[in-house]
Amino acid sequence: MAHLAWLSSGGAQNGLKQLLEEAVPMRANLLGDAEALARRGPVDAETVADIRTGNGHTDTANDLAALSALFSGSWPAIAGKSAATEAEVRRAGEFGPELLAALGVREHGAAPGPSEAADRRARAFTLLVDAYDQTASVAGPALPGWLHFLFWNADS
Repeated sequence: MAHLAWLSSGGAQNGLKQLLEEAVPMRANLLGDAEALARRGPVDAETVADIRTGNGHTDTANDLAALSALFSGSWPAIAGKSAATEAEVRRAGEFGPELLAALGVREHGAAPGPSEAADRRARAFTLLVDAYDQTASVAGPALPGWLHFLFWNADS
């Protein structure tokens, strides 16, 4: 999840070309295997035809996720009957959302950072916590025992 947040913040903006260089052949290989399996029966031919339709980079990303789901859902029936490996299928399932996030950054720009007000709130809270810790370290030992639970850092 953190990786997708990084991607949507613009971290992958420069890496889109590399992502596409991996995604396009991955889609072609998995789709070719899916079509061969559909002709033989272990996977649904209509589902594979639906995945085949469309074009463009967004479609490639969605196709990778769909192919991963198709292969994963049918893996007991297709294991050993395709050149695709479980690792390749897992990678396609992870790669589809990564590519979508990178395409979103290209299309819409990076996600905005925290607002100035949010940044000031975070900084003020940090100052409050630091002041609380300092007070607890000075006043904590002088407090009655039943009040020690208020200070999480009283032993400092």
